[in-house]
Amino acid sequence: MAILGDSTLDRTDGFDERGFDELLSRVATGDTEAFGHLYDGVSPQVLGLVLTVVPQVPQAEAIAREVFLHVWQTAPRFDSTRESALGWVLRVAHAWALVYVRRPEFSGTATDAVELVG
Repeated sequence: MAILGDSTLDRTDGFDERGFDELLSRVATGDTEAFGHLYDGVSPQVLGLVLTVVPQVPQAEAIAREVFLHVWQTAPRFDSTRESALGWVLRVAHAWALVYVRRPEFSGTATDAVELVG
């Protein structure tokens, strides 16, 4: 089943970089279906990356949820000329994990992580 109307993102073949870029551009327009597909495609990598920085599963899962909330809210600011969608999402995840580690009193607000993400 093609998600994007062509073969660049076939659920049986997995996701590719172009597919993630297109999904994130659709997320930027408020497309909730695209967000669901983006989540399905990158959430294992996001959680895996966060777990390398924050090895406690409950905290890592909470950080991953915040990452996806941040992605949803800031997708219109994504610039595909600077980096890939997957790279951007993983950079956001790494920044949120670093904020957690560096600030035990981390409040979970976007302001803290946005300083690192840019």
